[in-house]
Amino acid sequence: MPFIQYDHKPLFFTLRRSERAKRLHMVVRAQSFEVVAPKRISNRVILDFVCQQRRWMSKQLTQQAKRTTALNAIWPKAFLHGETVPFRGSQLHLNVRYGAVESVLRQEDSLLITLSWQRPCVQLESEIKKQLHQWYQAQAMMLIEASLAHFCPILGRWPKAVQLKQQKSRWGSCGVTQQIYLNWLLVLAPPGILEYVVVHELVHLIEPSHNKRFVGLMDQHYPAWREATAELNQIPLSAIRPRG
Repeated sequence: MPFIQYDHKPLFFTLRRSERAKRLHMVVRAQSFEVVAPKRISNRVILDFVCQQRRWMSKQLTQQAKRTTALNAIWPKAFLHGETVPFRGSQLHLNVRYGAVESVLRQEDSLLITLSWQRPCVQLESEIKKQLHQWYQAQAMMLIEASLAHFCPILGRWPKAVQLKQQKSRWGSCGVTQQIYLNWLLVLAPPGILEYVVVHELVHLIEPSHNKRFVGLMDQHYPAWREATAELNQIPLSAIRPRG
């Protein structure tokens, strides 16, 4: 991958030429940048543009590193009573107790996790993680279904099926079979991000590519999609996948 240097630091970037691009611009990726250039612009002009952006690029990487450090710290070292876990851009305190029926219940800024009194203590943490994982997926599907109920009638498109996944490099995808796959980790992101990805994939049911028609539909049905895209591009999925 090509790079330039600023303040003794390498700034990696890729180049993508686009027939639709009317001007040079740069997109922030995870630990790198994508330079989007019109087809006929010269390499010299592109390189001059990148050099002019060095200070800005360095600042973006610094901010991204801070965000990544914060994201790496969102999961507790141990999934036990009193620790905190992420949900919708905030943190919830774990309140663990024993009872007759196992359940997970949100109470304002805490999660009440009830485990069976028959569970051996040596299985405590693994059972808490198991209950959390199931709760996260249930919450994700509930939010997704609410978004589908709102946006499908507006767009006039319904997916044949929706499936949750924990994808390594994608927040969502739309298959040729009109089935939508969504990453349940979206439930950790601030409000509005999951909804944006749902709309993004629904629009792909109408327009498979990211052309002018796709952009127009996104502008019409989710005007803040550019801000949401920028936020997602700066969140490495590897930083928020649960440990263990």
